[in-house]
Amino acid sequence: MEYGFKIKQLILTGGKVEPRVLKFNDGLNLLTGPSNTGKTYVFQCIDFVFGKSKLPKKITESKGYEDIFIEIEEYSSQKISTISRSLINKVAFFYPNTAYTAVAQTNPIQLDGKMDNDSISSYLLKLCGFKLPIKIKKNQNFLTVNFSFRNLAPFLFVKEDVMISERSPIYVGSYTDRTLCFNIFKFLLTGIDDSTLKKTEKKEIWTAKKSANIDLLTQLLEDEIEKIDLLKRQQDEIAQSNFDEMNLNEIEAIQTEITELNDQLSQNERLKHKLQADIAYNENLKYKFHLLKEQYLSDIERLQFIDEGSFLLNQLYATKCPHCGETITEFGLHNHEDINMEDVNQSCSFEIEKIQKNLKELQKSIITVESIMEDLHEEFLKVIDGAAILKKNLESVLHPKLANLQEQWDRSLQHNVLLSEMESANAQVEYLQTLITNTSSTKHKNNENSNDEIIKTINESSFPTMLETNLKNCLFLENASLPITFYMNSDQELDFLIKGEEREVFGKGYRSIISSIFQATLMLYCKAKDLPHLNSLILDSPVNAFKDTDENEQLPKSIQNRFFNFLYSNFKDSQIIVIENSSVPEDLANKINILEFTRDKTKGRYGFF
Repeated sequence: MEYGFKIKQLILTGGKVEPRVLKFNDGLNLLTGPSNTGKTYVFQCIDFVFGKSKLPKKITESKGYEDIFIEIEEYSSQKISTISRSLINKVAFFYPNTAYTAVAQTNPIQLDGKMDNDSISSYLLKLCGFKLPIKIKKNQNFLTVNFSFRNLAPFLFVKEDVMISERSPIYVGSYTDRTLCFNIFKFLLTGIDDSTLKKTEKKEIWTAKKSANIDLLTQLLEDEIEKIDLLKRQQDEIAQSNFDEMNLNEIEAIQTEITELNDQLSQNERLKHKLQADIAYNENLKYKFHLLKEQYLSDIERLQFIDEGSFLLNQLYATKCPHCGETITEFGLHNHEDINMEDVNQSCSFEIEKIQKNLKELQKSIITVESIMEDLHEEFLKVIDGAAILKKNLESVLHPKLANLQEQWDRSLQHNVLLSEMESANAQVEYLQTLITNTSSTKHKNNENSNDEIIKTINESSFPTMLETNLKNCLFLENASLPITFYMNSDQELDFLIKGEEREVFGKGYRSIISSIFQATLMLYCKAKDLPHLNSLILDSPVNAFKDTDENEQLPKSIQNRFFNFLYSNFKDSQIIVIENSSVPEDLANKINILEFTRDKTKGRYGFF
């Protein structure tokens, strides 16, 4: 399966400057030219877009440029997409299935630096064929971290200082990351990550923990045995109850009866309150009737007084008219008709008769109300007596009986709980005894040889042979024996011997070529084994390291030609970008894509800008 992608174009843009474009082809691309023409800046721009946190170095010509775009093409589908990253705020965007010329009409996906589905790292790794998440062992305590594209980048974008270093080409960065770099290389060669690894401990710590675990298990065992003794004593104190289903049915029946009696008590209470309200109402009505009766009697007395006093009134000599109040003269002259006292007496008699009739009716009503009140009081007393009987039945009969049955039920439950706890405690004792036996017989698993096993796996793979073949094709005699052996050097880093000699003994010019061939071989190996990889490689000045070396090394022209022909021949279906000061042999110049910076304003392209 074809993994990875190639770079089609690198574009720098800004609001007030003209875009700068650099186009790359399949196979070997040579970016060449004198120093200070922007070659290293190109390398840094590509590395930055692909997730490096550090911005490209600021150069005078880059002023005004704000965004970097890289157009890529997937090997498997030939789909073209674009990735951009801001030189201002480092924000990245992904334009899927979109060429650079169409990004303005596309809604991109914003990417960030986190290890999730929308990060630069995750998109690039997926394009390279990696299935996330991937765990890589970080230290000897088997702590793991997520594999990111930046872990892969040192094997794809190889800087000049890394190539000439005496340090193994597998390692970059801090020495504290040696274990991480070792296991990244192991993962790339085997496709097996460290997600299944378990953290291990030093033997001294493991032994101390084992002893502590045995002591703890022994203490737990003693606690369980003591618990069993306590349960036995409690079991002896509690007589087993012969509680059965019939007793449960009886409890249920009593509880039902208690519920019914409580309902009856509630009904009685409501009836009692109603009767009390009715009695109060009738008492109030009786009181009002008596007030009315008193009023009637008072009215009769008043009318009788008028009747009896009218005669006497007529015998009196009045100075004022009793009718209208007008003053009567001494001559008795008064323009007013005399009152007919007979009519007054007749009216009073009629009114008295009417009131007496009402009084009789009122008396009947009073008798009726008193009768109703008597009935209500009688019914009220019955309700009180009925409630007392119900309460007595509840408190004297049903509740004691239920309490007795529940006590038997509680004893039965307690007895069964003790039996269950005894059974559980006995099982726990057996379990703890087994644990103590197993823990005592467990031996520490020493992982000190795990690195040796990995190195053995690497040496037994076809990678050393492939590396040997490529080194012979480029640097050494093709018919000479040149065995490659991986080993752990004195710095505890994975390195390789070339025909028994340490790689670091070679001069820095040769180390640079060897490192370049190493990274190229890793790419070829992954492709041959159908392992994930970018299938693109950028080498920064692999040949230039021969110039001005302390060892006065000189790279023979034939070796330089062999090196470039090796890259051309083996990577026609993928992509190699070489940044170099010098050019390639004439016979190869017409076969590859040469991007030349001249630093001459009258000839060719002056530089990147």
